[in-house]
Amino acid sequence: MDTVASLPNYEAFCVAAERLLKDGKDRSFAFAAIDIDFFKLFNELHGREAGDEVIEATARLLEKFAKDHGGVAGYFGSDDFALFLPWDNADPHVFYDSLSMSDEEAYRDGFFPSVGIYPVADPSESPDVMYDRARIALNSIRGSFTEHVAVYDAVAHDRMRQELRLLLDARRGLRNGEFLFYLQPKCDMNSGKIIGAEALVRWQHAGRGMVSPGEFIPVLERHNFITVLDRSVWDAVCKWQRSLLDEGFEPLPVSVNVSRIDFLSMDIAEHFLALTDKYKLPHELIEIEITESAFVDSTLALDETIKRLREAGFRILMDDFGTGYSSLNALRYLGFDILKSDIRFLDKRGQSRTGMDLMESVHNMARLLNVPMIVEGVETADQVENLLSIGCSYAQGYYFHKPMPVEVYTQMIKNPYNIDRAPLSQGGEGQMKLNEFLDANMYSDETLNSILGAVAFIESDSNIVRIARSNDRFEKLIRTEFSEDDGLEYFISDLSNHAAELKRMLSIAEMNLVDGCSDLLIMKNRDGDTVRLHIRIFMLNERDGKKMFFLHAEKIEPKWSDEDLWRELQDTQARLSFLRAALNRLPNPIFLKDGEARFLFFNDQYAKVFGMRRSDYIGKTVLDLEYLPRDDRERFQKEDEELIRKESELSYESEFLFSDDASHLALYWSTGVHDKKTDRRGLIGEIVDITRREQK
Repeated sequence: MDTVASLPNYEAFCVAAERLLKDGKDRSFAFAAIDIDFFKLFNELHGREAGDEVIEATARLLEKFAKDHGGVAGYFGSDDFALFLPWDNADPHVFYDSLSMSDEEAYRDGFFPSVGIYPVADPSESPDVMYDRARIALNSIRGSFTEHVAVYDAVAHDRMRQELRLLLDARRGLRNGEFLFYLQPKCDMNSGKIIGAEALVRWQHAGRGMVSPGEFIPVLERHNFITVLDRSVWDAVCKWQRSLLDEGFEPLPVSVNVSRIDFLSMDIAEHFLALTDKYKLPHELIEIEITESAFVDSTLALDETIKRLREAGFRILMDDFGTGYSSLNALRYLGFDILKSDIRFLDKRGQSRTGMDLMESVHNMARLLNVPMIVEGVETADQVENLLSIGCSYAQGYYFHKPMPVEVYTQMIKNPYNIDRAPLSQGGEGQMKLNEFLDANMYSDETLNSILGAVAFIESDSNIVRIARSNDRFEKLIRTEFSEDDGLEYFISDLSNHAAELKRMLSIAEMNLVDGCSDLLIMKNRDGDTVRLHIRIFMLNERDGKKMFFLHAEKIEPKWSDEDLWRELQDTQARLSFLRAALNRLPNPIFLKDGEARFLFFNDQYAKVFGMRRSDYIGKTVLDLEYLPRDDRERFQKEDEELIRKESELSYESEFLFSDDASHLALYWSTGVHDKKTDRRGLIGEIVDITRREQK
């Protein structure tokens, strides 16, 4: 290694650099730090002898370049080299190419050198400072396979210096108890009562006062110190919850944030089990809020961790639900107890129609998953009103409460009138509004594939039923089962053989807007084999005489023979079709209600007599019947609930306002029913117009 031996070491190189600076007072210079990318790995793969050849080749290139350009080259051991030479603000990439360091003969398999350049700003600076800044530039591209040259950035360096100072302050502050946790209540928007809280870290700096989380959290995350802080906050929350229990007060649950870095740094499930055991704390008092960044890393084994936590009794919250495909995709594999979405979909006044549509579709997706949703960032009365109008019940934000010290929150929840301990409900009554999925600009097939599996949208009018849109998973399912080449087309054409079955399902979905229709669709493929699809259908809307339905399909395996199943299904379908036809042909209005006294079905005569559309009233109660006076509605509702509960019967004569705007004397009869096999309860009733009989 003759050339390497002839290059000056660090001390001699610095002396030569100072001499060049002194002799060239009117010239500009640059200090370049150079090393070989992944050089240790190169030695492991090719051997130390090959590594020595690369070092020697680099030394020859740099020595020649320094002589040609009036500079000096140095070698500081291992794979560390340096250049000091006149600099005329050349393009750094052109400079790199002129060094001939992309020579594939010298640097095989992509193990090229990288260069960090510091253009000397102040000739009075010491070579030590110059070298340090060249190394800072070099370190900014360390480990990159695509970037091999970088120039020192004074702004970036200053930012890094400030980050280091803040990091050192944070270490000291954590030791001195400067980090606290504040609590921001989560509220029921209908009552304003507190249902729980989220713990948010705050830094009361000894010299600067309160430091914004937006300033220190990103820095601590970049330097992996956030895990140390998170563990401290988790411990403080559990300790505080324990103190309330020791006082004889039952606290509300508090959620703590867990990030991707936390998952990488420890066994989260084991840590929380140990922490709650340390304070003998019931697990339901600690909710674990997982930030979205955790979902983009497939190496975290989230499914196993979440499963262990939920089995132990911890509630799991998904943060930022609906803001990214990574979160949505995770819902297919991970179990969550609560979803949190952000008010960023709306403007400050909550009046944006696009924002409201998007928030409503996110809420409906939560409903489809049967999981409660909390909306964060709620700040105005308009936002509260709009959120309530689309069925959202729970919120967190400045409109209700800002994050507050523990002492203030403690006093609030000790007043029983301020809190609500009822379990969170899924929220949203009546029709499941999934029509937003039809807007391709709002939800792509990728999103639909991520959550809902094989789905299609069915359009129906009086004559035809057709597939208006389907996603990739649906088309893949159909192609697999009905022919690889044109499975979807074959499936659509074969639907004509099952038109009656499909229309029956659509009718049930139309009558039951809350639960939809869940049934089997049995078809024959081209080979004559039976294909069983579990179909679930919800009605979305009705516009211009056309009805839109949401359909989810899943292949299932048989539990009995093909022929037995086929006959059973045909018999069931025949009975249901007969029953529906019979009810529609009765001369009097007939209605059916579920266990909550909501309309499940009413026949054609009922719709005609009262001028009602099924899509407007199925899934609603008598309180929504505008043809009745308000006092009568409330009385009827109480009667319905009593009949269902006691399985009793009621009949009486009363005046009813029919669709002809005339008052009719009618006999009303209804009875509560109870199917003990399924434990379902409901109500069936009939209304008989007796006006003419009385007149006679």
